[in-house]
Amino acid sequence: MDQGVSVIALRVPLIVNRILSFLGLEELKTARRVNSLWKIEAQSYFLQLAVGVIKVGEDDSPSLYVDQYHKYLHQNIKVRIINNVEEQKSIVSTLFSNHGEHIRSLQLMFECPCNMTLLSDCTFLNGTLASVPHLKELTLSIPKCHMHNEQETN
Repeated sequence: MDQGVSVIALRVPLIVNRILSFLGLEELKTARRVNSLWKIEAQSYFLQLAVGVIKVGEDDSPSLYVDQYHKYLHQNIKVRIINNVEEQKSIVSTLFSNHGEHIRSLQLMFECPCNMTLLSDCTFLNGTLASVPHLKELTLSIPKCHMHNEQETN
């Protein structure tokens, strides 16, 4: 095959798209740097594999990610709830109600259940699940509180 034909083939969207369909997340990150066509074609595959992370209850508010979510539309979301911060949970709930149709995989990680009220978390969870109609995978992580472990051993 002529070298010029090979280069032209790598500029045809259909061919580039087919190549990208076989790549994993790390390879897609690299492939997006080839040129603007590769970046555009890699975007949908990248968003199928990448995970958007939201931290609720730390100094950095989730509102920045939520405000810019429309630029990314990650299909996989991980939400870490560190403290029961109702205002921040409300921001995350807004994300799901506005863009939940894009989310396919959701991980909800509650860092310490002692910091949260059960009623509040059930309401948050119910609202979240109602907002993601195309959800295919849900992972809940609720660890046993380390403070209770210490009390039980004493």
